[in-house]
Amino acid sequence: MKSHRFIRSDLLGSEQDANELMLKKSQMFIDQMGEKIFD
Repeated sequence: MKSHRFIRSDLLGSEQDANELMLKKSQMFIDQMGEKIFD
């Protein structure tokens, strides 16, 4: 199984803000990588 780890250094005001940013960044990464994410 292939996995990816996201390490962020962003400082945000709350855990909820951090979770929302993580989801947005993850979606952007997946969109940019496309099918290559599975190679």
